Amino acid sequence: MESTANKNFNEQNLKPFSYINGKINVVEFLEATSSLIKVIDGLGKSFAPVKYDMEGNVEKIKKHYKYDKDSCLLELMAEEHTKGKNEAAEGILWLNRALLFFELIFQEIIVCLRSKNDVNMKKIYTMAYEGSVKKYHSWVVQRLFEVCFN
Repeated sequence: MESTANKNFNEQNLKPFSYINGKINVVEFLEATSSLIKVIDGLGKSFAPVKYDMEGNVEKIKKHYKYDKDSCLLELMAEEHTKGKNEAAEGILWLNRALLFFELIFQEIIVCLRSKNDVNMKKIYTMAYEGSVKKYHSWVVQRLFEVCFN
């Protein structure tokens, strides 16, 4: 029988977002992030805090920015900054860090599979965490990571 994580990942189409002339389309970025969140949901309860954090950051962007199919992420952040605000920009920052965390996980899994080495997920999660978001987390959050992923 196929695991829930495999089933959700196989059925999911991860959506890309374009990066053209230094610009990221907001709609594509939100769709890509939302598709990854659906995959994360299938990875189990250990990832629930990450999933909820990412969902909250997506909502910040939707709530604070007025955008259309042609809107650029950086332009919206710059406009928000001129108003002396940073709520949505902070959400983008944390989404970027979460995306890096998962990019590192997926890259390391591929490296292990290609080299025919054992895939040690505990080691991979730790490497990805240390290479992405650990330095931004408080001591308490770092301990929570250790409990969830060890």
